[in-house]
Formats: sequence, C-alpha cells, structure tokens
Amino acid sequence: FWGVEASFRNEYIRRGADICVGYQGGHTPHPSYSLVCGGETGHAEVVHIAYNDENISYSEIVEFFWIKHAREGTSKEQYRSSVFYYDDSQKQTALEVKEKLIKEGKLSPSVSTTLEPATEFYPAEAYHQNYYGSYFLNRISAKVQESTKM
Repeated sequence: FWGVEASFRNEYIRRGADICVGYQGGHTPHPSYSLVCGGETGHAEVVHIAYNDENISYSEIVEFFWIKHAREGTSKEQYRSSVFYYDDSQKQTALEVKEKLIKEGKLSPSVSTTLEPATEFYPAEAYHQNYYGSYFLNRISAKVQESTKM
C-alpha cells in the first residue's frame, strides 16, 4: 500500500485529504501487518481517504485510483486491487468511471480490480503511515550526516 499511498498523498494532501494506510475487507478484528501478510485474515492492504467533497469529488478519487492502481491480477489476497464503497451511489460512480476509462482506452477491460462493500477499516501500524515520505526523509538525513563527517 506504500506506493499507492505516496501517489494519493502527492495528489490530494494539499487539497485537505487525510490519507491513512490500513486493512479492510477481512474477517479478523484489529489485524496486524504480520497477520494480514499471513493470509488468514482476508484483509486487503488499503489506502483510506477522508476528504471534503467541496475540494475533491469521489469520482475524481476513483478515476485517479483506476488509472494509477487498477491491475489485471495478483497472487496474494492482501494485495488485491479493490475499491471499497460505502453506499450504492459510490458503487455506481465507481462503475461509471471504470466504463468511461475503458471506452477512452485508459483502462484495460480485463482489469481485475473489484468493487467491495466497505467493511470496518483498521489503520496499519504507525511505521507504515507515510512510509515513503519517512523513508526518503531518513535517507536524506543520513546522507547529510555522512557529508558533515567528512
């Protein structure tokens, strides 16, 4: 979920969205990363986006997702590509955006991304949040420290 999180952060944080990685779509309450990776919880690794619809539309977020992340298959359930919807309106919008992108040639008709009713979202452990931002900040900091020792 780190790459998807980074894409959404770059696109939507400045517009007031709250981005959090975690787990959704499974049957085990309060799963941990190791449990999800073990494949026994049924959860997908997800990016949860809370947004103000005056600044960002749901259809815009779904289109961004379809273009940036939709896949044609995956080997592990935790890595499945899914759009979790909270109501019939969101489901319908996601389907309409998908069809539009297929007609425009921007999305393969064989995409395996599923639409699933949203279940409870569980935030991932703190070290997973903004992983790439933290990773690169730590790398830059280490390089600066190295260069000041010379």
